[in-house]
Order: sequence, then structure tokens, then C-alpha cells
Amino acid sequence: MTNTVIESEKKRFKVGFIGVAGAGKSTVAQASQVGMGSHSCITAVCPEYAREFITKHGQPEHIAIQNSILWKQIRREDTLAQSCDILFCDSPVYLCHIYGLLMLNPLSRQQTKISRNLYMWAVLDQLSRYDIMFYLPKQFEVIDDNVRDPGFTQVAEDAITGFLSAHKHLFPNYYEIRSEFTDPQEILHDRVKQVKKVVNSHIKKSVNQPMELSTVL
Repeated sequence: MTNTVIESEKKRFKVGFIGVAGAGKSTVAQASQVGMGSHSCITAVCPEYAREFITKHGQPEHIAIQNSILWKQIRREDTLAQSCDILFCDSPVYLCHIYGLLMLNPLSRQQTKISRNLYMWAVLDQLSRYDIMFYLPKQFEVIDDNVRDPGFTQVAEDAITGFLSAHKHLFPNYYEIRSEFTDPQEILHDRVKQVKKVVNSHIKKSVNQPMELSTVL
């Protein structure tokens, strides 16, 4: 009887960024992806489908549209995750539920039912979807670019912080990335630095985990 060492497959990481539109999620995700990419570490960014939807069709007018956005985002992330070691997702699927609630008409039984389904699909079924999740609070003014609505920003920020207050303890690895700087460029640079430090720490832990031993007769 001999002991054979079997090396486990390389750990793949899915990193999510949650925050309001204009908080810097896309910029931080892209900068982190570029900064961590190398010949030994394949990285990619999964862009936010909701942004593309709004650019093409305008703001969603019904909570049911968030259902469609949710599934498009999930399929996009899952497809990209198969071909890289680290996938930076600039819009976790939880946001579909949060924004869906902001559209909810409490007098409509149909929308209330859809909101419950969104909670099940976007939250309960996805709690372990991201190995690491970063919350990027709003730390600078949001520019109106026909996609981001500055007047809606604080409402969305309150909804996101309320969601995180109730759920963040359920996420495997949750971090709030807040910078002490005031200049937007310095804030973004500092956030990228913090993100890379956390992700590198998790990669190092996964590499140093003991290999699995199996007994061969």
C-alpha cells in the first residue's frame, strides 16, 4: 500500500464589486485586472450587463426587467469564469434584487411576487457565488452621463448599505474598501491597491493549503 499525492486543481477566484453606479466599480475592476494579470495568472473583467441595457433601452421601468438582467449577468460571468484564474465582476447579481426593490410598487401583487423570486435567485442562491466581495462606498460626486442618475445615487446607496447590513455576515469574504484620500484619482488608486492586497492574500492562502493525500492499494 502506497500513499500518492494528488495536487488539487488550481483555485479560481471570482471577485465581485458592489456599490452605486458611479462609485468606481468598473474602473477599480479593470485596474485590478490589469495589475494582477501575468503569464501565470489569467485575469478578466466581467462588465455590468445592466449598464449596456440602459444605454440601449433606457432605464428599466418594471421589476420584471431585473429578472432578465440577472440571468444575462449570471450567464456572462459563468462563461468568462471558465477561461481565467481571477474574474473581476463589476456588478454582483445582488444588485438586481436591490434595484428591483427600488422599483417595487407595494400595491402590485405581481411585482411583489417577482421581488420574492428575485430575492431567492439573486441572493439566497448566490451567497457563495463570489469568493471575495468588495463594497465601494460613494466617495466622490457622480457625473450624469445619461446612464448614472446623480439624483438617484443616495437612494441607491441607502438601499445597498441596508442590504449589506442585513446580509454581509453571510458572504464568505466581505471587505469594505474606503479610502482616506479626497481626490478622485487618489481614491481610485488607493482602492486598487487595497483590492490587490486582499486578493493576493487569498491567492497565497489557497496556494499554501496542504495537498490532498489519497491511499492507493
